[in-house]
Amino acid sequence: MARIAILEFNGDWDILGFKVILEVREETGRLVLEKQGYLPPNSELFQHLQLHWNDKYRSLGSPARIKPQSIIRLGSINQRIKACKTSADELRSHLKTWLNSDTFRPLDQRLREECQRDEEIRILIRTSDLTLKKLPLHLWDFFESYSNAELAISPLELEPVSRNQNLSSKSPLKILAILGHQDGIDLQADLKLLQSLPQTEVTFLAEPKKHEINDQLWGQAWDIIFFAGHSETEGETGRIYINSQDSIPIEELWYGLKKAVQRGLKLAIFNSCDGLGLAEKLDDLNIPQMIVMRELVPDLVAQAFLKYFLMAITKGEPLYCAVREARQRLQDEFEDKFPCASWLPVIYQHPAYFPELFQYHLQKQFSFSKQAKVALLLLTLGGFSWFMVRPPLAKTLHNQWWDFYQSGQLSLVQMTLKFALILEPNNRATRYTLGKLCESVQDLDCARKHFQFAAQEGLPAAYSDLARLMIVKDYDYNQSAHLSQLGLKWVDDEDQQVRYSLLKNLGWARWKQGRDSEALNILETAKELNPQRATAYCLIAQVKDERGDRLGALPFWKSCLNLAQPESPDDDSWIGLAQKRLSTTQISP
Repeated sequence: MARIAILEFNGDWDILGFKVILEVREETGRLVLEKQGYLPPNSELFQHLQLHWNDKYRSLGSPARIKPQSIIRLGSINQRIKACKTSADELRSHLKTWLNSDTFRPLDQRLREECQRDEEIRILIRTSDLTLKKLPLHLWDFFESYSNAELAISPLELEPVSRNQNLSSKSPLKILAILGHQDGIDLQADLKLLQSLPQTEVTFLAEPKKHEINDQLWGQAWDIIFFAGHSETEGETGRIYINSQDSIPIEELWYGLKKAVQRGLKLAIFNSCDGLGLAEKLDDLNIPQMIVMRELVPDLVAQAFLKYFLMAITKGEPLYCAVREARQRLQDEFEDKFPCASWLPVIYQHPAYFPELFQYHLQKQFSFSKQAKVALLLLTLGGFSWFMVRPPLAKTLHNQWWDFYQSGQLSLVQMTLKFALILEPNNRATRYTLGKLCESVQDLDCARKHFQFAAQEGLPAAYSDLARLMIVKDYDYNQSAHLSQLGLKWVDDEDQQVRYSLLKNLGWARWKQGRDSEALNILETAKELNPQRATAYCLIAQVKDERGDRLGALPFWKSCLNLAQPESPDDDSWIGLAQKRLSTTQISP
C-alpha cells in the first residue's frame, strides 16, 4: 500500500519563515504520524528562485507553448544555456541547505523512519504560497533515497466534496482532447500519441470555439480532459489560447468543468505553459488530480513528457510513479539543451480524494460484478496481454480490501482478495492478508495455511504471525522461537514494525521456555526499537513479576496500561492484568 505524506507550509519568506506540519497516512487514510517542524526565513532563496525562472530560464527562448511574445535574449544560446545550468545548480545547493536546517531535519528523519524504500510514497505539498509551488522540491535528497516517491502540490484550504462517484459503464477510457492554437508549435505529435492508445475513446477538438468545448463538457462524461496548446498565467489567472482568434480565462469554462467533475472526471492534463495559474483557478472545482507545467515548456519537452507519461501509465504504473518516470526521462534526454526540463511537470492533487488510484480505484460501494467491469477497464486501458496486466490489477485489488473491511463488508473483502489470488496465486502479500482475515473471524486453520504460504515465500510478517499463533493457541514455544528466528533472518533493517513483532514473539517464547534472562534482554531490545508499543512492556512486567521483582515490574505495568490498545487482542487481555497488578501494588505495605 502507498504512503501519503502531507507537508503543510504556513508562513512567509522574509520574516516568519514557514511552520511545517507533517502528516503521514496509510493509503486507507489511517494516521501514522503527525509532527511539526520549521524552515527559517530565506529571502535570498526567494529572490534566486524568481531570478532563475524569470531571467535565466526564460532567456533561453526555446519554442514554447505560450502565446507568441518578444523575449529579450542576450548572448549566444550556448552562453544562455550555461548560465541557466549554473543558476539551477546554485538553486539546488541553496534549497538543500535550507531543507537541512536544524529545525527541519528532525521532521525529515521521522518521515524516513515511517517509509519503506520500495513502497509508493506520495508527498503532498499544501501551501497558498505561489513561489513555494514553483520551488523544485523534487530535488530534496529524500527523493534520491526513495525511488517510488513523487510530490504533488495541493491547496491549503479544503472545501467539502460532493460529486457522483459512479464510473461509466462503457469499457473504453473516455478522453476529451482539446488541441488549441498551434502557432509555432507541433500539436500533431500529441494527437498521434493519443490516437495510438489502444481501447480508448478519444474525442478531438482542434482549434475549437468556446461553445464547442462547453458542448462536449456538458454533453457526456469524461475520464480525462487533455489540453495542448498555448497558455499562460496572468497574475494569478490562467488563460488558454483555443484558436488563432480566441483566448479565454479558464474560469469561463468553470460550469462545464464542474459538470465533468460531478460525472466522474479523474484527471486533467494541461500540456501547456505556465500551468500553475490554471490549477489555481480550477482548485474550487475539486478536480481529483491535474498535471500542469510550472513554467514555459519547450514544445519538444511537452511532446516527450506526454509520450513517456502515457508509456508508464499503460505499463500499469500508478499516476505518481508514472509522472516521476516521465520527469526522469526528460532529465536524461533534454537537460543538456533545455535546462530544468525535468522541473516542469507537477501533479496538482485535491487532498480530499486521497486515496484514489488512477487505474479506476475500486469504490467500496461497488458490487463484485462491477469490480469485474473495472478489471476489464484496466485490461483495455493498456491493450496488453493478460500476462502483462494482471500484476498491477492484482495489486489494485489487494489494496482495496481495507475499505471493504472498514465498512464491515467481509464477504466483499474475501471475494476481492480471492480474485486477486486468481490473478497472482503466489502473491505473498495477498496470502498474508487472507490469513489476517481468517484470524479475525477465528478460522485458525485457514489463517495458518495462508501464513505458512506467505512465510515460505519469504515474508517476515507471516513468520511473526505464525510464531504468535504457536504461543497463544498451540502453546508450542519451541516452534514459536524457531519461526521468530527465521523471520529475523528475512526482515529488512528498515522494517522496524515487523522486526519489533518478531523480537516480541521471540522474547515471549523464551519466557515461556523458562529462559527468563534471555527473554528480558530480547524484550528490552524490542522496547528500544519501538517504545510506543505496549506489548514489550507488558511482557517485561510479567517476567519481572514471575521472578519476584514486583517493584521493578511497576513502571513497566504503568507503561503497559498507558500504551495498550483495546482493539489488540493481546493488549486487551493485559489491560485488566495491568490494572490488577497496579492496584495490588498500591495497597500492599
